[in-house]
Amino acid sequence: MQAQLRISTSGASRKLWIKATVSGFILDVDSTIPNYVFSLIDVYRQGKERVERLSSITPRTPTSAISISASVQPPLERHYTAVPTSNVFAELTFLSGKVRFFSASASDEFKSRTPFSQKWDISDDQVLDLGAEVFNLPVVSVWTEYRATPASQKLTKGSELEPSLLVFKSTVFSSQNTLRPTLLPFLTELVSQIETRLRKISCRTALPPFGAESTPTPFDRHQEMDFVSSMQISFSLRIDKSTLELTCQPDVNVVAGLNWESGGFIVNVSPGARKVFFSGSVGGLTIGLKHGFLSEDCVKLDARNLTFSVSFTKTALNDGESVSSVSVVVDTEFLGGVRFSRLQDILCFKAVWLDRIPILDSQAGVESRFTTKSISAETAHSTRGFSTAVLLRIRHIALDVDLGQSVSKLNLNLNQIIFRTSLTDNFNEVFLYIADVSISANGNISGHARVPSCIFQTMRRSEGALREEDQGKSCMLELRLTSGALVADFESDLQKLLHYRYETFLNICNVSDLVAKLLSVPNL
Repeated sequence: MQAQLRISTSGASRKLWIKATVSGFILDVDSTIPNYVFSLIDVYRQGKERVERLSSITPRTPTSAISISASVQPPLERHYTAVPTSNVFAELTFLSGKVRFFSASASDEFKSRTPFSQKWDISDDQVLDLGAEVFNLPVVSVWTEYRATPASQKLTKGSELEPSLLVFKSTVFSSQNTLRPTLLPFLTELVSQIETRLRKISCRTALPPFGAESTPTPFDRHQEMDFVSSMQISFSLRIDKSTLELTCQPDVNVVAGLNWESGGFIVNVSPGARKVFFSGSVGGLTIGLKHGFLSEDCVKLDARNLTFSVSFTKTALNDGESVSSVSVVVDTEFLGGVRFSRLQDILCFKAVWLDRIPILDSQAGVESRFTTKSISAETAHSTRGFSTAVLLRIRHIALDVDLGQSVSKLNLNLNQIIFRTSLTDNFNEVFLYIADVSISANGNISGHARVPSCIFQTMRRSEGALREEDQGKSCMLELRLTSGALVADFESDLQKLLHYRYETFLNICNVSDLVAKLLSVPNL
């Protein structure tokens, strides 16, 4: 590990440059690590409770008792403005490293067979022979920049402060890892330790000490908001091409792979967290499952040119309340395929990995319920409304299903899929549009089916919204289902199985209309 530090001061500015490089990092993780982590949490909780009990019996001087002359300290202000503004620039590079996971049995064998002075010099193959698992960390570079608000601006009243800026730019370079089923004992023991701890927490009731104030005073909260509101955060992450494989060896030669093409993410947080924006783009993300001796995947799902953005906005009103909104936009296309002739490969992977992966199963404790209730009550008093908008656009979906040579091979194609939803306190809407749906079959059962312009839309209004609108024109629940002409033609051994044509149009405003429309649909 090498680090360089340089400081320069000029006038009212202080600049700090940091450059560090780390290589050869090795971290050994034992399955009993949750016990030590929870012990540190207990130490922190006990110390916090003791400080709260001490602060509850300490007399406080009211703010009104402090004289104006005592609060005004011109010499202190002059000293405060003389403090130089700090700007920090850091360049961190993580060249190489690995994480080794040990179950209880592997850890005992590793300690008995390897002297402490040689535990860092053994090869990965020797660690794998002991029943442990090795994960190679990729090369990571981080650029950090922090520009603080000048002290002279903080003491100037009536002027808009220039927020402090915190920037993170990180890059994860290409990597490739293969995980074996020997990782599962470590995960099982790890989850078991966490479940045991959570069960102990659920048996205890954590209540705040008597006389302690659980919420800060308005003055303290105002100071806290001033500190948070003066910070603007920007985080960007770029991930180069990477591959992660899950092998079923030595049981069976079946491999599942996750291939990540180049992509990146950006997070921007405005001062006071009033606006949070999260966006990303991925060139390609492929999930596949195949036998080691075959070139074609039995299961494959490929997401191409994926772009998305999530934004959260919180607007403060004049009466002290706030209105929050969340919007989600996704644009992508999917390609996939399933070969049922290789169903045994799917079942083998399910038996080796999916059936043995531990699932955390625990009930919420009294402490978490108490915390949730208090947070929900505070949110209900401080927030007036919450609105959610989701827009999902899928340019194309192509799915190939091979049912075997004796049955058929199906091709499903969906073009221009748009899903839109808007959820508010008084109005909820769900809208789905598919420009074209086509199914083709080749084999013993052959044919095609096509439906253009499929629309599904439903709207629900609250009673308050109905009173505000014209009751003669609005309904509490509306359902709309329309499509173009459905054409289906399938045959088997030159014999017709199905020949159908129907056009759908439903516009329903109540339940009785829905039943009547469904009963009027002709039979095949």
